[in-house]
Amino acid sequence: MPESQTSHFVACVGDAFVDTVTHIPEFPKSGEGVWGTPVKLFGGGCGANVASGIAKAGLKVGFFGRVGDDENGNFLIKDFLARGVDTSGVVRDPKVPSGVVFILVEPNGERTIIPCALGAAYTRVQEADLAPLILNPPEAVYLTGVLLGEDPSHSSLIGLAKSLKGKSRTYFDPNLRHPSWNIPPRILSGMQELARLCDVVLTGESEMLSLDLEPQEGQIYVVKRGARGARLQTINGIQTEVLAHQVKVVDATGAGDTFDAAYITAALRGYSEYDSLAIANVAGGLSVTIEGARAMPDWAEVIDLWQKTERK
Repeated sequence: MPESQTSHFVACVGDAFVDTVTHIPEFPKSGEGVWGTPVKLFGGGCGANVASGIAKAGLKVGFFGRVGDDENGNFLIKDFLARGVDTSGVVRDPKVPSGVVFILVEPNGERTIIPCALGAAYTRVQEADLAPLILNPPEAVYLTGVLLGEDPSHSSLIGLAKSLKGKSRTYFDPNLRHPSWNIPPRILSGMQELARLCDVVLTGESEMLSLDLEPQEGQIYVVKRGARGARLQTINGIQTEVLAHQVKVVDATGAGDTFDAAYITAALRGYSEYDSLAIANVAGGLSVTIEGARAMPDWAEVIDLWQKTERK
């Protein structure tokens, strides 16, 4: 059985936001209102969620990105440290604030997300911020397409991926935040370039279609399909599929990020590609039963449920 005890380190490069979450009975029509529960604050942001999930799963992980030199930035740093994430790669930006996300959760667990983050600190990642990763490439690096929205983060992220080619195992999740019919050309080309540069692409099925992505020689595509489970795909086509777990949905926020964190953790601990997929599928399923975007279950619970599922 895998679960290597050797030391692994993962660098997560991306966004860190403060999520403000309220539960509503239904989403209101335009011009109407609806009562929600008192707001709860959580750490959020795709890159930050993945870093926190990997730390919860027991691996060494550091976050690289920018937050504002403000109260929200303080909140995010404290949350990272409380979760065991190395913050030496976090830059406090004195010129712009941290991003904030409003999340409205409906009774079925589905959520409406409103990122209030255009021009926020995460968009200002500089090449110099990422220099430590280029000088000393870590074993694994996770990259999120959220940083492709604005410069200089857009250019810095692509430059990093080029520099790490063949030096670190790179994982890329597009995290597309545009409707399929209105993807800005530069974001589309950036997503496609990063997908070609990275070793493993962790993508939603709809993202894969919208961005016209397909595996290249030597790449693995881990395709997340929500309630339909997940699959592994290579240049030779679909390799294997797993079914979703039936659970009571409390909050689906960050389920894809938890999936990513679990897949990376399992792969680094020596599990096969199929087993890593199945383990990530379990973690993603369990995460929707927990409130908040940083909802990685206990690793032992994930492995236990995965083993029970495999025996059936």
